[in-house]
Amino acid sequence: MVPNWKFFDAKYVLSTPGSKRQESLKENFRLIGLKDYEIVEFKPTKKYTKDQLNNSEGGGGRLDQSLLSICKHDICDDTCQNIAKNMFTLIKKGYDAGHNNIIIFEDDARFSLPFKVKRFNKVVDWLDKNNWDIFYLGYCQWPILVSWIVTQHIVKLTRPYAAHAYCLSRQGMEKILEVSKYYDKLPQHIDKIYGKKKWNKYGIFPAICFQSEDPALFKKAVEKLPIKLRFKSLSRFTEYSSVIIPILIILIIVYFLIYNFY
Repeated sequence: MVPNWKFFDAKYVLSTPGSKRQESLKENFRLIGLKDYEIVEFKPTKKYTKDQLNNSEGGGGRLDQSLLSICKHDICDDTCQNIAKNMFTLIKKGYDAGHNNIIIFEDDARFSLPFKVKRFNKVVDWLDKNNWDIFYLGYCQWPILVSWIVTQHIVKLTRPYAAHAYCLSRQGMEKILEVSKYYDKLPQHIDKIYGKKKWNKYGIFPAICFQSEDPALFKKAVEKLPIKLRFKSLSRFTEYSSVIIPILIILIIVYFLIYNFY
């Protein structure tokens, strides 16, 4: 059995010229049978010194932000805006080409091994038969820890973060491109935009793709914690918690209803 990657008309990898991540990404993709993808390189924003980041209005003292502030995704500096606009460019590229379904990866996306081919193909079969806008292969469910079970391998997401590996239907592309027209008026993290919109957002459960490196701001924010915390671990925690919490709430409600009835 081979993974049904052919369902997706295009697979794009967002990267930068000379990125050292590309070699390990290619090896990871080879191991999961993903071959016909396109690495699209975008010029990064200029690099800032630590003092410039702490003192600049755009950086907002970003290196000194707390974990809570980072998790809220309130600050969107030049790099953040550049990533969002590059994402919009890739989506428009796929839309203008007439594609019905595409996948977008960042170059730090890595699939967990061994790859669960049967589970992945069941998810693809569901995508082929149902209505959806965005489908996440990896995500951090935050700050609302609520996901609704749809099938054994799929959950309906409420406020997912992370945009390192996600799929878009044609209607999903249309919705994002409409939002992109107004992006300059209120720049935000791309995953925060996706999370806040009332679109049809789903994800594979458990997630199968994670970032090979912790986001820079997250890494800086957790330095002062007494324990080491990886973004992957946080993602896993929110992923499972968001499924368990609704079940517990329902059980508690049922219990009180039965208790009060008798």
